[in-house]
Amino acid sequence: MKRMPLTIVRARVVNNFLIRWALTVLAVMFFVLATPVSYGAAPAIDAETLELQARLPRSDGDERFRILKDLLHPDRNTDSTDLASYLDEAQTMLVSRPDDETKIDVLGRLSWHRARQGDKEIALEFADQAIAMATERGDRAQQGVARYFRAVVFYRQFQVEEAMEEARRSAELLTASDHKREAAKTYTLIGAIHRSQSEYDLALAAHRTVLEIATEIDDDAGMARAANNIGLIYWNIGEYEKARAKFASVLPYYRNHGSTSTLGSLLSNLGLVHIDLGQPELALEYLSESLGLSRESRSPGELARVLSNLAYANNKLGNFDLAMSQLEETMAIREAGQDFWGMSRTLGSMAGIYVKRNDLETAERLYMRALDAAGRANARSEIAEINRALSSLYEAQGRPGFALSALRSAYEIDKLIDAGEVREKLVELETARELAEKELENSQALAAKERELARNKQRQVALGVLSAVLLVFAIQLAFYARSRARTLSSIRSYVTRLEETTTSLTESEQRYRSVFNNAVMPNYLVALDTGTILDANEPAAELSSLTREEIKNITVDALKPEWLRGALDNLAKLSDEALQVSKSWLDHEHERKFSDIWMNPVSVDGRRCALITVHDATEERRNEEERLRIDKLESIGNLAGRIAHDFNNALFAILGHITLARRRLEPGDEAAQLLVEAEQAVDQTSRITANLIAFARGGDPHRELHDIRTLLPEAARFFLSGSGTEVHMEMANDLWPVEIDINQFKQLMHSLILNGKDAMADSGTLRVSARNHIAEKPLSPSTPAGKYIRIDVSDTGVGISNDIRDKVLDPFFTTKLGSEGLGLASAFAIATRHSGWLHFESEQGIGSTFTVYLPAQEVGQRSEQSGESVDPGGREHILVMDDDKMIQQVYRGALSHLGYEVDIVGDGESAVARYEEMLELQEPYDLVIMDLTVPGGMGGKDAMTAIRSMDPDALGVVCSGYSHDPVMSNCADAGFSAALTKPFSLSKLAATLRETLGSVH
Repeated sequence: MKRMPLTIVRARVVNNFLIRWALTVLAVMFFVLATPVSYGAAPAIDAETLELQARLPRSDGDERFRILKDLLHPDRNTDSTDLASYLDEAQTMLVSRPDDETKIDVLGRLSWHRARQGDKEIALEFADQAIAMATERGDRAQQGVARYFRAVVFYRQFQVEEAMEEARRSAELLTASDHKREAAKTYTLIGAIHRSQSEYDLALAAHRTVLEIATEIDDDAGMARAANNIGLIYWNIGEYEKARAKFASVLPYYRNHGSTSTLGSLLSNLGLVHIDLGQPELALEYLSESLGLSRESRSPGELARVLSNLAYANNKLGNFDLAMSQLEETMAIREAGQDFWGMSRTLGSMAGIYVKRNDLETAERLYMRALDAAGRANARSEIAEINRALSSLYEAQGRPGFALSALRSAYEIDKLIDAGEVREKLVELETARELAEKELENSQALAAKERELARNKQRQVALGVLSAVLLVFAIQLAFYARSRARTLSSIRSYVTRLEETTTSLTESEQRYRSVFNNAVMPNYLVALDTGTILDANEPAAELSSLTREEIKNITVDALKPEWLRGALDNLAKLSDEALQVSKSWLDHEHERKFSDIWMNPVSVDGRRCALITVHDATEERRNEEERLRIDKLESIGNLAGRIAHDFNNALFAILGHITLARRRLEPGDEAAQLLVEAEQAVDQTSRITANLIAFARGGDPHRELHDIRTLLPEAARFFLSGSGTEVHMEMANDLWPVEIDINQFKQLMHSLILNGKDAMADSGTLRVSARNHIAEKPLSPSTPAGKYIRIDVSDTGVGISNDIRDKVLDPFFTTKLGSEGLGLASAFAIATRHSGWLHFESEQGIGSTFTVYLPAQEVGQRSEQSGESVDPGGREHILVMDDDKMIQQVYRGALSHLGYEVDIVGDGESAVARYEEMLELQEPYDLVIMDLTVPGGMGGKDAMTAIRSMDPDALGVVCSGYSHDPVMSNCADAGFSAALTKPFSLSKLAATLRETLGSVH
């Protein structure tokens, strides 16, 4: 059966499973979400707040309500452990309050706090009540403040259009009622909304309005913030001179009133603006001052950034030694913090300086280190940039082949670069490489000719010497009478030399015979004019099933075996150059073998002959086939990983909504049972992504020590349940434990068992055996000798025909109609990723046996599966980062259902900004949940690194639809406390959060 085209397979997968949800995935907003607040936040619990909290237990009635109102003021940094009780009590007491101005104010504050907790519906209800009461009173100012709170609720829920509409109405009401300070805060919110949508002109207009209002009411802090926001927008649109002017106008205020961190950040921004303006000298001044503040604040991440910026400026000025010193200090900081992304950029900058110094060897070493660091950080854009730099370096070194390879790597990774420019560069480098190869060929041909000339010269010298000797001999004979003694002496001398020559030739012939006869590979000497075999060594005679005497003087037309006779038909093509022919054939056990036949022209006694050597290349070809198979898996790894990631995201959204809907129904409800069946269907569908993920390129499996004596029977019973296939288990009692990813192991056994069941048409007996195995030699080039568990899955089916044996383990190859052809390919990938091996033996009409080897451990504690707790919740404050809007809704519903306070953002930059904001308010999040990848934005790994540089005690859970990313396998190395693979259940989410949060309490 022909291999199924990739496009057909992809079309089937997409049509059956992806199109149903792909149209619902929209482009999500990626922006820095600064929380819109109507009041400033105090950095710590002040004395007044402590006094109010102390008075509350001794108060009642109106006094208690007034104290609660003050404690719920957004400007008040009330302890989060008490806030929930204050909210509940104030909400209860509000019912009995008269419809007065105080009640409207408290409703607004309740809306504010409920919005922060993610309770959108309740927050909107409070805001609507406040609007209705203010409208009834005819108080336009209170209507404006209430609508501001309503806009905040929408903004926190990413409902941009609704937030903008409410904010504009709020601004109109507050402006008309001459409440300018509150109006300025509303315009600040409008500017933030426009900026989040990249509507920079409208954002600029809004912040200019804020600046005008702050100037009018003489609010210095408000003017500074507005000017800074305007400067940031200028920077975003590339108006560097205007950005510089705005930052400079803010600088005096921050020098007098700003914190060390705020002032340092502003100075660093000024330095970068001056670099963009081509003024590195001024940049150095600001950056140097920022460096001092960064050292004072003792923030390693900020210090590394400022040092890197300083090095960039000094590099521009030609101060290479100073720039290199600053880069080395930056490198030390980033190495200590395991900031691989920053390390790759720093090493690239250092390499660039060595390129300017024309020290290309050192530059190459640094680029290779940068490439390794970028790979560990999974920074694809950095990998592409370094490969382009390496291509230029190789080209400067006169190594066009290496330059071409590096540029191709960059082109494959970075799809955003100009394709035309790359194609031109590729053609240029390809031409250079071909010229270099031709020059090499010409050099080799010239060297061969020179060697031939040298041999001819040696022959001529020998003939000349012989002629001279004969001439001397003739002269001696002519003067025989006069110099008999001298002549006799000359004759003796000649005879001596002749004997030496004869001895030398004899020894040479003996050496040839020794090499020919003692060679381990079959050797034949064939006369080309007659095709007669003149000689053969012992291995050659054995190969032809003859003795050495029998094989002599027969012709190659009668030579056995047949495949060798067919290869020797090429003798007619033999000229002055050696000839190589490769043949494949089947031995008596129907196992395919490979041989390389080398034919070399030689001259024997003036007769033109061929020296034929037969090399068994079976092992080499099998190793090559293994490498090609692994390369195939790697070549489609990226595609499989992306499909699996997106598919699992969609399944997670579907599963989450189904679970939340089911939890709102009674257990006996008919609809609840339908939703349970829908959950089970989603779980079954997720097996397709398990196949894709199995051979997608990524990190190592998450291995734990297991005893497969319990896993194998369970897997066989589960996968054969309801079929007509019987299973016979044979397992040794002393099986060693194995380190495996249990989910991947189950997937491997599912693929092998299902393959055996299908081969027997769902009937017959399937034999599954397991035993210890000690491999005395490597099982494959990538599987060394050692201790293994050997698992055999044998069927009595139709067997595998010879014409498809080489394709059975290829991705997307199948003989079963409707199958995606991923089962055996994923089984092979899982075995190799566990440092094991998978191969098969088959005979048509009898059946097949698939054998998998997994590295074993003699001793060790086996992993035990623990039961999962039932939805443990909490009241902690959690930050979620995920770019998918549907998944955001699932998180919000699930975490609110579990009792947590939740904030949600769409990308890593927003997560870092939100975390920094809450940290400055001394209200850090208790835990963050990070999506691993965000297309076009900062992902979870980089965001977690940035957050932990601000807060080393930060707790994080990483989530992804692609379980084989190295971060998912080794989440602790990336700063996370736990990892969740999508799709996961609500119970799994609850247990993971409770376990992670409980580890620090």
